[in-house]
Amino acid sequence: MVYYNNNNNNNNLVIFKDDILKHPYIVFGFVFAFFAIVGYVIYTYAVFDEPVQGYTYFANDILKLDPLFTENVTNMYDCTDLCKRQANCDGITFDNNTNTCIGQKNGRLRTDEDNYFAWVKKKNDRKYDRNGNIESINKITTLISSLKSNNRVIIESKNVPSPPFPDTYSCSFIIKIQDWYENYSFWRHILHKGTPIGKTIQYHNWEKIVVDIPEQSMGFWLSPFQNNLRIAITTVAKKPESRIYPHANIEKCLCKNTDNRLKAFQTRSEKAVEEACTNCWITDQEGDYENLEDSLLDKKDYVSIEYVDIQDLQTNISTQIALSVKGNIVEVYVNGVFKLNKVLNGIPRWNNGELYVHNQKTYRGELNNLMVIPGPINGEIAQQLYDNFNNQ
Repeated sequence: MVYYNNNNNNNNLVIFKDDILKHPYIVFGFVFAFFAIVGYVIYTYAVFDEPVQGYTYFANDILKLDPLFTENVTNMYDCTDLCKRQANCDGITFDNNTNTCIGQKNGRLRTDEDNYFAWVKKKNDRKYDRNGNIESINKITTLISSLKSNNRVIIESKNVPSPPFPDTYSCSFIIKIQDWYENYSFWRHILHKGTPIGKTIQYHNWEKIVVDIPEQSMGFWLSPFQNNLRIAITTVAKKPESRIYPHANIEKCLCKNTDNRLKAFQTRSEKAVEEACTNCWITDQEGDYENLEDSLLDKKDYVSIEYVDIQDLQTNISTQIALSVKGNIVEVYVNGVFKLNKVLNGIPRWNNGELYVHNQKTYRGELNNLMVIPGPINGEIAQQLYDNFNNQ
């Protein structure tokens, strides 16, 4: 027990006379706290530097398995690298028999067969937070350090950082155009992520690009006749941009039966409408024929390519282009300085396509410091990226 040392000038001094081992609850508390701290340090800093054999890392609720990705890779280290590039990946399971890599968010370790290896991302391995925001620009993955325009590159989708939200991401690169008149009169391809394309593409008209290359999470093109750069983004909207006023100049039709009428407007085929419907007319009346076709159109997702143009791009000067997408808000920075923004009609969507760089026909010049970031950036980050290039 305790007693007060009243003979000492300090009357508040408490002296423990009993052996601490006579108080098991206190001992247990100290031991538990010690092992908890040691366990946390090991979990965070030591254990998962290397994949551990005989374990899997799956969802906390085994009945709700929803992996972030499932890929075939060469070895377990390619698997861990894949997880490091995904902002919301917390760990992986690698099957050594099939070379299958499974990425998981909010999972837990479980013992399993020896052909399985598990790895859990440490805090220090995180390049981005769970929302894709940059924790340090020094951790941003550089996909291409330097590439001449006469070299074509395809970067596999699994090697491109994937955003946790499909409508929030960024891209930055440095471009130097040496000869603006190279492939003059053609849209010159810099890069895009999405629809596969051949080694050589030849487009005079932008409308043809929209039809042939509809998926562009981000696309960068030099215009045919002016020193402008176009940034293309595939978006999804419930109504096409041309139907902001949905009941103006809409064609109404009386159709033979409901099934044919539905099919006609779903396919958007003029031939189907002609075969299924008669007595068509133009109207701007909201209540005309119950706006049946309007209601059908409104239920359909409209995929389109929206764009912004950067004008007067200079030649023989290294220029930084930084794109930030957050919802339907697009911001563009040039040399670390805010250039323009735009409110998109639809919502951007990230795709799982490869990243194509410098498909002919393209420009004459060089691309440096290509980065794809799984989250939005601001002017401060854009400026830091630009300054880092200048300080190299």
